[in-house]
Amino acid sequence: MPERSHQWHVVRQWANKLNANTEWLKALDKVFADIGFTDDYIKSAAQSAAGFRTKAIKDSVWGMIELSPAIAMLLDSPILQRLRFVRQLGFSYLTYPNANHSRFEHSLGTYWVVRQLLDSAQRLPELETEGPQRNVNVSAVALEPASRRLVSMAALLHDIGHGPYSHALESLVDDEEGPWHIGPFSAKDFRAEMLEAQLEISAAAAKRKAVSSKSFCELFAAAVIVSPRFKSFYSILPRESNLTTTADEDVISLASLLLGSPIETNAPALANLISGPIDADKLDYMVRDAQACGISISLDLSRVLFRAGFYRLSTPSLHPHASTLDFDDAPVTVFVIEQSGTDALRELALSRLSLYSRVYYHQCTRNAEKLFSTAIKQWAKSLETPPNFLDVWTLGDEELLGHLRRTPNGSPAAHAIWGRKLPKRAVALTQDCYLQRDPPVNSETLAAVKKARKEAVAEADSLMNVWFTGADQTTSWREEMEAEVAKISGLLGLPIPAVISDWHTVPVPKHRDPTTTAVCLSDDRTVQVAEPHLPQFVKSGEFPIARRYLFCGPEYRDLFSISLQMVAFRLQIPFRIKIDTESSDSSREYEGLFRPVIDLDRSNQICKSRRADFESKRIDLAAKGYYNQAPTLLRYDANTARIASLGTTFMYFSGGHDWFVTPDSIRKYIEQFPPHLRNDVVDWLESLVLESWDGFAEKASQGIGQVKDALGAPLCWVVPLSFTSGTQICKALQARFENSDAVHICQDVREALQKASTDDALIFVDDNIASGTQAQVAIQNLMGIPSSREEKSTYAAKLEGQDLTALKERKVGFVFSWGLKQGLSNLEKVALQSGLKTEAKAMTFVNALSTTTTANMSDGLKAHLRMIGRQLVAYGEKKDGVLDSDAAYKKGDERALGYGNAEGCLIGRFGVPSSTYTALFLPGKISLTKDSPWEDKEFDFAWSPLFLRNQKATEAVFS
Repeated sequence: MPERSHQWHVVRQWANKLNANTEWLKALDKVFADIGFTDDYIKSAAQSAAGFRTKAIKDSVWGMIELSPAIAMLLDSPILQRLRFVRQLGFSYLTYPNANHSRFEHSLGTYWVVRQLLDSAQRLPELETEGPQRNVNVSAVALEPASRRLVSMAALLHDIGHGPYSHALESLVDDEEGPWHIGPFSAKDFRAEMLEAQLEISAAAAKRKAVSSKSFCELFAAAVIVSPRFKSFYSILPRESNLTTTADEDVISLASLLLGSPIETNAPALANLISGPIDADKLDYMVRDAQACGISISLDLSRVLFRAGFYRLSTPSLHPHASTLDFDDAPVTVFVIEQSGTDALRELALSRLSLYSRVYYHQCTRNAEKLFSTAIKQWAKSLETPPNFLDVWTLGDEELLGHLRRTPNGSPAAHAIWGRKLPKRAVALTQDCYLQRDPPVNSETLAAVKKARKEAVAEADSLMNVWFTGADQTTSWREEMEAEVAKISGLLGLPIPAVISDWHTVPVPKHRDPTTTAVCLSDDRTVQVAEPHLPQFVKSGEFPIARRYLFCGPEYRDLFSISLQMVAFRLQIPFRIKIDTESSDSSREYEGLFRPVIDLDRSNQICKSRRADFESKRIDLAAKGYYNQAPTLLRYDANTARIASLGTTFMYFSGGHDWFVTPDSIRKYIEQFPPHLRNDVVDWLESLVLESWDGFAEKASQGIGQVKDALGAPLCWVVPLSFTSGTQICKALQARFENSDAVHICQDVREALQKASTDDALIFVDDNIASGTQAQVAIQNLMGIPSSREEKSTYAAKLEGQDLTALKERKVGFVFSWGLKQGLSNLEKVALQSGLKTEAKAMTFVNALSTTTTANMSDGLKAHLRMIGRQLVAYGEKKDGVLDSDAAYKKGDERALGYGNAEGCLIGRFGVPSSTYTALFLPGKISLTKDSPWEDKEFDFAWSPLFLRNQKATEAVFS
């Protein structure tokens, strides 16, 4: 006799423990009596057993199915007949009216498929011939009659553990934290019985395949099979004369097969037919379910059957999964398919995927399952004792649903299912339902941002999934959602929903990953794994299935979707961005702040919501200030042509991180402002000036003529005041004064001093002057005078010796393309204190920095810009992550609208003057929360400037 497997002994030990429990047997006998599976029935069946003959049944899928006398008696038994009243597809009939076939039909079909696989396998040894390509380490084997009988019966019995509405009920009963009992056991203890049996059999059981990991229905089916009542019935079934096993052994073997466990050591072949990569269960339910739902799938059963069978491998190592399976060092018998049948494997995987998407996880089905769960829980609360699965197992689908409708006060959820008055989808959420806001930066920085954001999205997605599971810790979230719905209803002048709590969420479904590989034989009879790349393809195809849903009454769909977007946005996930520079071993690290923004347009498209009604509500809410604290939630679609024109105007800007400007980045910048200010923002942006180096040079050339006349020098040497913008302007001026005898352009102040004569003058040029601070530091650095401030763009090395003497002896002038009078006044004082020969008339700027600012800027926009600028400046004053509120905000008040609150309008080609509005060029964090201190991080926002100032690039905070 073959050696029994470890799992077989575990099941036997478990059966002994169960059958020794009198309370369990008493409870089980009661439910057997309820379905008519009594001792009297068995006596009656025994008397008529001799009269049972081969029977044929016409099946709508497979045609005529022949049954042996033993199989016919088994099929007629009450434990299988009760499956006529349990739908195979649960609530799918609410979507597909013809999906009313039962688990009885499916069990019969699974038996037929197993018989076909067995018949095909039985012919293999006869077809095998000796040949040069035959591998002596792999050989086809024929099954013993006892094995054929057992696996046929297991196919017929594999679903007997299912109760009404199958998996929908199973998920409730199988919740170890729930109140459910199975006879005298709690759901947790029922599993523990199997685990204890497993540990008792072997101390090394942890290394074995855990039988206790099977689904509850599989465990219960096995418990029915090993019961004394079923063993008694099995003993009367007709048996072939060549069978040598006993009824005691057979029921343990049947139970093992129902659990997908091998009954012999190193022989997983039989179990694979019931639960494996290509098993009879899948092959029947996929074809049957697709036909009932009117869905076409591609599954060539004849190709699967062709030369499929049982092969013995001389050593376990020949099995491709040997390292992960429980094999001893002995030959292994496995079920394999011909390599030419691997196309069928692909068809199986893809067809199964299609059915999961279109049928098993259809949103209507999941919606009804959630309602069913609610109805069951309401019924359970009305009971004086915990609900018992055995009491429900005896019922059919409609019988249980009718019972739920007749509970005290009637379950609204059960009535909704009965009349198909289901809640509607308000939100559909997947990982592709988050809006992506890429910053306009170079590819190196953008790649780092995307990587960090991807991790933040996954974290946010995980947090939101907790909400949708309905776990206890989500109570506060439900309260927040309902409060938000009430708030929105009040703003819109709608009555607060009386049934505000009548809504539910459905998480991403949990299902076993469909097996996409199977053992197959190549032409030289070596064993290998079929379709190695298919799992990745199937995984990507499962993406549409991985959706969470929020369901509610149809009249409240828009309210709940808007509320969920706002509540989700309040999640705040900080992250860090590290950018390794290619030019050196150093790296830069930046701060990031992620807030999930649900793409309601995408969600509404999936949920088929009425877009016009939805947008109307959002427009009304925007007008009432609902989005003022979270403006990025509301897209700005107005003034498209003007935004495109602005994109053309500013397309040549290049700031820190190679920051650039596009129409999309302009729109996203505008979307950071409250909706009622956005049109004003467009007007304001149109008033700005983007100045090129030629533009700066043109204005500077005009100023040079004025200053030269004021200095009265026959020859003026023009030099840059800063090595950044000043140098660029001098380069642009070179061509303009190339043939001039009165003006020479020189890129270095030392060179100019050495070439100039005593009567020549020196003119410093730069792009702009606002407060004059940068120009003052530049002069002090040249003169060797200590300065209290450091400016990165000024000359660092001081003049010495003859150069310093020459500078003090020459007449000096200053020309700026743009500026403010206050800046020239401050510069004059420092220049005179430094010993330079200059005066006010030798200093000039051509255009005022603020002359083109919108004169009629609304008070609201200016106040908002002041609030943003104040916070950005304060944020930039942090030291070691700590904000000195008083000092930081004082400086923020001084520079909220640009340095000195100058309200400048100038944008340079490669930089932004600090006199320009702070909100245009400075990054950082702000808070739009009303009456909330800066330290309150709950409503922080990463502010993305439109023009990132070069000197402030390292302070960027990415959103």
